[in-house]
Parts: sequence; C-alpha cells; structure tokens
Amino acid sequence: MTSRFPTLHLVLGLILQGCGCPLAVDASPNFPIAISEAIRAISPKHLGTALSQFLSTRVSMRGILPHIHPGMNQAYRPERIERAREILVEALKDSLGVHWVLRNKSEAGKVLALEVLFFEGADKEGVFLSDDGQGAVVFYDINDQRWSWSNARRKALLVLRHAGVASVWRLLKYRRMIAATRPKDAMVGFLVGTDRFAKGTKAIFDIHEGMQKLAKSRNLPICLETTQPRVRRLYQYAGYTEYAVRRHPFVDLDIYFFIKHPDDV
Repeated sequence: MTSRFPTLHLVLGLILQGCGCPLAVDASPNFPIAISEAIRAISPKHLGTALSQFLSTRVSMRGILPHIHPGMNQAYRPERIERAREILVEALKDSLGVHWVLRNKSEAGKVLALEVLFFEGADKEGVFLSDDGQGAVVFYDINDQRWSWSNARRKALLVLRHAGVASVWRLLKYRRMIAATRPKDAMVGFLVGTDRFAKGTKAIFDIHEGMQKLAKSRNLPICLETTQPRVRRLYQYAGYTEYAVRRHPFVDLDIYFFIKHPDDV
C-alpha cells in the first residue's frame, strides 16, 4: 500500500509520538496502516493533547513540512518554484542592475540572466513566496555553498550565447567587490518582487515580515542591496541601516548596501 498523502501521514506519525505511541516515523508503504491502527488505540483526549503540543512547537521539519514563517513560506514544490520564478523574471528582467553583463539585451538573454540568479537561490533552498502567492523573494544564508550542475549549464549558456567570454572576468570582479563589502555572516535578500497584477503592498509587507522572522530565528542580520534610489528610500523607511555605497565597476550605477541586525527586528 502506497500512501497518497505522505506529508499528512508523516505529520500524523509525529503527533502520535506525542501521545507516547512507540511509532517509527518513516515513509514506508506500510506506514499509513500503522498510523490507522495507532489512532484507533488512542483516546480522543490524549490525541487532542498531542495535537496541541505538536502545533505549538516551532521545530523545522526538513523534508516533512515546508519552512514556514509568518508572511511567507518556502517554495519547495516545482509548481511553487515556477510561480516564484515567473513573478521575479517579470518584475526584474528589465533592471539594469541585473542584465548589465549582457552583450546584447535580447529578451531571452534578460530572462536567462535572471534565471541564473534565481536558481542559484533555489539550489540553496532560498526561494520563498508570500502567503497570498503574489510576491516572491530569494533569501538565503550568505555562507551556503550549495550549487547544481543544471544551473552551471545555465551559466555556460548565458556566457556563450548572450554575455561573451569576457563577461566571466567582469562577473568575477563584480562578485568579489560585493563579497568584500558584505559582512561575513548574514542572510542575504537577492531578488524580491511582486506579481504585476498584485494590488496594494500586502505581499511585500508579508515577505519583509517573513524575512525578519527567519533571520532572527538564526540570529543573523539581513543584508540587502539595490541600485534604485526609490528602493533605497524604501529600505531606509523599513529600518535598515545603509552601511556602504559602492560605485558599480561597469555601469553608471551606485550600489547601496543595507543591513538590519536581529536586535533591531
């Protein structure tokens, strides 16, 4: 017997463990049968108590539940990752701060440049959607070194078709400058945007709240950068401290670096 609802059964298994049931939580085909038998053997009162204890915990269960934070949740299913990709590509593909590296500013090149950055975050499990699904952010630990061959192929395609081999040196120089400016330990918000049809500011507000909760839970500061004066004012209004301004080495832009420490959240 194969479970049609593996996540539900795993969660129920954890709740039953809270009732004192000697149940091994796994994803084997017989696990749903063991769950059913265990539920029948437990009184409603004990089951209710275990459920309350389970819901009150704030333990992150990697592989069982998504990383949920007030305002946003991790996009870990393919359709959720695709939704986040759609939002961010549409919102940011025309940003000079993203596609400056391109030799020709074709639509395909702009999209691919965004996708390289996006999937770099996805490889680090750092893609999040707002609760209403109208906003997205790439947000991860700055020291996370995970990568994938699939995104390495995207980078190679970007260089060969749209940026040129000379762009590799420029990208390395740019990234070294960014890394030298950022603190050594932080959560970095890399891309953020909302659906073009989203109304109001709820999605952005929810993402901001979720980022703060996640960074605070890890006792790490949040680092953000922007090249847009309008966004710079928004970060200042939201309580971020501007700790550096750097001239972009290859285009006529200033890069504004912001930080918010856990104690300031």
